[in-house]
Amino acid sequence: MFLNNQLFDFIDQTIIFNNQIYSRFFPEQIKNYPMMLQNLIVFFPHELTLFSFPKDPFSAFQFISHLSLVIFLIYLIYKKQSKYIYAILVIIISTRIREIKISPGQLFNCSFYPFIAIASSSLFLILFNTKNKIIRFFYCSLIVFSFIFSAKSLSPIIDQSLRPGYNYHVFWSNRQRLGEEIASLTTPDEKILIYPYDSDLYYFSNRLPFDKFIYWYPWINRNSNYRQQRLNALSDNPPKLIYYSNMSYRDNPTEYSSYFPQLLSEYRQIFFECEATNYWLLDNPSKPFPPGFSFACPLPISHN
Repeated sequence: MFLNNQLFDFIDQTIIFNNQIYSRFFPEQIKNYPMMLQNLIVFFPHELTLFSFPKDPFSAFQFISHLSLVIFLIYLIYKKQSKYIYAILVIIISTRIREIKISPGQLFNCSFYPFIAIASSSLFLILFNTKNKIIRFFYCSLIVFSFIFSAKSLSPIIDQSLRPGYNYHVFWSNRQRLGEEIASLTTPDEKILIYPYDSDLYYFSNRLPFDKFIYWYPWINRNSNYRQQRLNALSDNPPKLIYYSNMSYRDNPTEYSSYFPQLLSEYRQIFFECEATNYWLLDNPSKPFPPGFSFACPLPISHN
């Protein structure tokens, strides 16, 4: 990272940008506090929730995992294992650094998965670090119950995942279709812009972005340096195709269009079977349009 001159960009984006700019824009924000303060405000209520009596299988799994981590930490303090204590504290900090996005007890809360996965491993660590047969039996039982609770909670997801083609047809088939259409409208060496986000379309189209930003959110637009970089790229090396998605932000349908009001001024909208698409092309296509695509809907033939 240092040799590639990316260290300062990394520090700027992960520390300075996240704390000074992003923390005042993301949907879960508390007033206008910095990110660190917001995390501390919700940390203790979350801990209280995790230690509350479980009300369903998934909260029971979280309760057992979290309590085991605390017990294991107390065990290390008792044994004066300082290097392991520091390691666990680093793990806790690194996995709870976005505490404001965590919702304990919710199954579909990806921000909490890293912490709860590592916390659950403390069950095995306690088991391997004790020779007392009663304690070992107790923790073996907890491990079994944890697997039962987690399997019960995840059973709908597991059932869906075992259906042939389910995940592809529900989540990816439409994205792959859009990517294939973008690829059919451009050549491999032509750069594109997916605006404002939907950055997975770069992958599905096998086309590179025209600048270093693969998505564009309000907090990115707030950074004058980032904004100037994009404006320079649009001027010096405009993308051949723009996939312009009509997204809204906080119920404001014109938020993203207001950032670059002249973005599509030099582009022509593409139609598919007389219906407008989200594809906008600069100048004429570099290769013939695929069947059904055109710059305008052909006029009906008159029989007069």
